[in-house]
Amino acid sequence: MASINVLSNEVPDTFDPFAQVNANPLATQLLNIAQNARNDLSTAQQQYKSLDTSEIEQLALPLQIANLLAKIAIKQASNDYLAANTLINTLQLFASQHDEQWILSTYYERLALNKMRQGKYLQAAQYSTQAIDLAASINYLFIEASARITRGVSYSKLSKSGEALQDYIKAHAYFQHVGNLDKVVTIYTNQVTLYLDRFEYAQALIMSDNAISTLSLMPQAPTSLVAANYINRAIALAYLGKKDEELNAYLKAQEYALQANDLEIQASVYANISDYFLRYKNYQLAIERAKRCIEISEQINQINLTAICLLNKGLATIHSDEIQHGFAMIERAHQLAESEGMKSTLLDVYTAYTEANTAINNHKEANKWLAKRYEAVLTKAKHDREYDFSEQERNFNAIIQERESLHQSLKANMMNKLLAQQSKMQWLWISLTLTSLLLLGAIWLIIRRKK
Repeated sequence: MASINVLSNEVPDTFDPFAQVNANPLATQLLNIAQNARNDLSTAQQQYKSLDTSEIEQLALPLQIANLLAKIAIKQASNDYLAANTLINTLQLFASQHDEQWILSTYYERLALNKMRQGKYLQAAQYSTQAIDLAASINYLFIEASARITRGVSYSKLSKSGEALQDYIKAHAYFQHVGNLDKVVTIYTNQVTLYLDRFEYAQALIMSDNAISTLSLMPQAPTSLVAANYINRAIALAYLGKKDEELNAYLKAQEYALQANDLEIQASVYANISDYFLRYKNYQLAIERAKRCIEISEQINQINLTAICLLNKGLATIHSDEIQHGFAMIERAHQLAESEGMKSTLLDVYTAYTEANTAINNHKEANKWLAKRYEAVLTKAKHDREYDFSEQERNFNAIIQERESLHQSLKANMMNKLLAQQSKMQWLWISLTLTSLLLLGAIWLIIRRKK
């Protein structure tokens, strides 16, 4: 397994709108809150409350934007997407009032993230593309790379895995270069999901290992990212037939999700544990976990997770002989997936219809949905071939190998230099010792002659 290590913290030539306020402690604190709110919501909330932002409107424009970004991040981390959306719209007003393209690109990037977190992938892809194009035109690489992560997730859910991988590769190159490990881990975690959607479970585990390797380099690993990685790891283990390891991974994910107080990740944990119990025919527990997942997902307006948990609950209900009620839930999930173009989730819908009709011995209907699923899988595979997913994957793996080789080479060079320095020091000490002995001998001879 090739792990990624930070080789340089040198920032490339890029536009930084906050450069003029870097020396301001308030700006530093606000930007830290904006970046780390999801990883530690309670700390972010406490830090923001302790700041004096009463006169923020009289300060420099970048400080006002940093303040808005901190508030948006806290609302998004709290899964309060409606409040976050109101604040994001304020960004658009600032961009219009001050005619600043960097604020407008930030507006689109935050809006895309808000839509993606709600499972609205079509809109998220649209807004993130606008953010990428605008940020690239002014060389605002941080926003461009951040928007690529969001678009990568959205493309993955829209069954555009080739395009998703390309976005991940470009975002990874930037965040790896500047040493932003939080973003690097996020990319790896999202890539695990990408490979799971492509049924490439061994490759998914490799990306999970990359995430774990990078998390180990961080002074304090974000619990939300750790939880997300355990969820994805458990899914891969499920398809590899490792039942006990799968359940342990889900329980670990649940533990970290509760620590992080992240409702979206908690809902995801319940969704997957529900699926676990469904596969092993414990229908009552499957229904209970799916119900909890739906409650949280609807609370935070997360459409994709709502649809997935409706499928789980619907299937478990049908297996519990409540046929009509179960099919109604599957149909509702189908409508949600269709409305948001969630092609990845549509595959789960077709699978659910197939299993549900098989359970009631309606094999003709089951075959119809099975055919639809295979048709969708073939369409996705054709799209990936046309986009040359495999070539991009080879290039990305080559980049990882190259960076690892470079890292090992740098360590070897440092070790050789250290050994050379140690050898020089040894020769220096030997020379000093011989010189001292010769000097002492000369002094002794002088004293003897004088006597």
